Amino acid sequence: MSQNFQKGELVQWCEYYVDGRDVRDVGDGVVLKKLSYDFKIGDKQYENYEVYRTKYRDTMFFEARDLKRINNGEN
Repeated sequence: MSQNFQKGELVQWCEYYVDGRDVRDVGDGVVLKKLSYDFKIGDKQYENYEVYRTKYRDTMFFEARDLKRINNGEN
């Protein structure tokens, strides 16, 4: 099941090495925007998120599987 993140949400991002298994880096950030791409072949849609990484003070793009929602104390 794919998660859906909203602009302004606090998330933990995880960056992997090329093998997709070993973790390269982890940190916290804020979702800036969601991007969706439609493929002309079939009904496939690709989504990713631009995230401001507080650790490096930069932005990077992540797939939903690489993000985890940070609980801000609300239920």
